[in-house]
Amino acid sequence: MSILVRCLPLLILGILIGSVAGRWEVSGTGVPQLREGASRATVAPPTGESRPKVVVVNGETHDFGMMEQNTKKSHAFIFRNDGNLPLTLQKGSTTCKCTLSEVGNGLIEPGKTGNVTLEWEAKTGEPEFSQSAEIKTNDPDRQIVRLVVYGKVRQAIFTDQKDFVFNQVSANDEYTSHVRVYCYLDEDFQITDQELKEASTADQFAVKVTPLSADDLKKEQGAKSGYDVAVTLKPGLSLGALNQRLVLKHNLASQPPIMLPFAGKISSDIYLGGPKVQPDSNVVSLGDLEKGQGAELTIFVIVKGPHRDETTIQLTGVEPASSLQAVLGEPSRENPKIVRYPLTIRVPKSAEPGNFFGVGENGRMGEIFFTTTHPHTPKFSVKVRFLIKDDVR
Repeated sequence: MSILVRCLPLLILGILIGSVAGRWEVSGTGVPQLREGASRATVAPPTGESRPKVVVVNGETHDFGMMEQNTKKSHAFIFRNDGNLPLTLQKGSTTCKCTLSEVGNGLIEPGKTGNVTLEWEAKTGEPEFSQSAEIKTNDPDRQIVRLVVYGKVRQAIFTDQKDFVFNQVSANDEYTSHVRVYCYLDEDFQITDQELKEASTADQFAVKVTPLSADDLKKEQGAKSGYDVAVTLKPGLSLGALNQRLVLKHNLASQPPIMLPFAGKISSDIYLGGPKVQPDSNVVSLGDLEKGQGAELTIFVIVKGPHRDETTIQLTGVEPASSLQAVLGEPSRENPKIVRYPLTIRVPKSAEPGNFFGVGENGRMGEIFFTTTHPHTPKFSVKVRFLIKDDVR
């Protein structure tokens, strides 16, 4: 009995040692334990487990560095399968061009590699960019691999305006619009040729290209060279919106030609301003009127240009006189660049129903006639659009 008591502690100790030894053996043949912060994508599959395992050999981000605007760059991310089953790759969402190159049918065999190429064209005017693509895989631990390319964009060529502006230019005036072109490259930038694309009006414009001085270049940070491009509109162009574009060709093979449209319109020295005046026309719209309602509206006949001060305007007639009246007031010269004549237009309450909208079988517009002493506009008219409804209930 005393021997059993003395051996019992040794027996319990042996059982505990055996239990610990058993647990240690299981741990040694089980799933390897990850270090804190480590990624499962960097750990080989456990012995006996069948699965693919994706590894991006050269990293999942790439810096393109400085790119010239309108140039392209690409980078191949190398995918390796460290598993023992085939690895499948499939494109997911992307913000740039992404191709699975050197990956047959999007499949990478165990131990093999394949490339996923991201391409970016620096068309944006933003100084920095970041683009990404998601690659879907059948690796249970990395079902989505997100690839990122980033960098900075340096504009090779910049214009201080996007178009040549000719705003409310008189058909009888000469007017010059300027655009400055800057180059930020160290190369010898030269404008080699110029072309006005609309041949029908090309002879109405003169183009002059002048290199910018050193002082002018200092005003634009980073500019290494540049030009002032002046386009002069000659008198005599038809009234209406401009339809012309200037193409500037240069010696930088990496950059496209510079295309600059013309914005604005050619107008007469005498035009209308005020409420209910239709833009770019001498038409006033009074709308629909009930019989007996009548209407009154004051607008302005405006004279601009070099002949504004010596020009006089006289109202000579109104049609139909039974439905339309007009009074031309004294000119105002408060604005030194224009002369304004107030023009009051009335539809009397006694006017009979009629269609003066200028549409329909019997449709026509009311009209107010003027003569002037302007050398290029001896006469003009203002058309008035309105409808007097018959009082039928």
